[in-house]
Amino acid sequence: MACKPTSAQGKWIPQDKQQFLEFCKESRKNKNIQLSGQQIDRVCHCALKQAIKSYESFEAANADSIRQIGTTCVDEINKMP
Repeated sequence: MACKPTSAQGKWIPQDKQQFLEFCKESRKNKNIQLSGQQIDRVCHCALKQAIKSYESFEAANADSIRQIGTTCVDEINKMP
């Protein structure tokens, strides 16, 4: 019986990355913060990189931590020219 691939801190499988990006993009659209589609993509890719460094998988990064990471990335992107 073959083992199903799993994520690890620092190295997530593609399915976890995709789930994270989908969740992040949907949650950003529901925020009161007005971001363009391009800005949402940048925020979510930034947040994904941080989450991969900090958590073992998408499941380990709960909704609150994903939103918090995303907020940090929004702040960073807003500082960019």
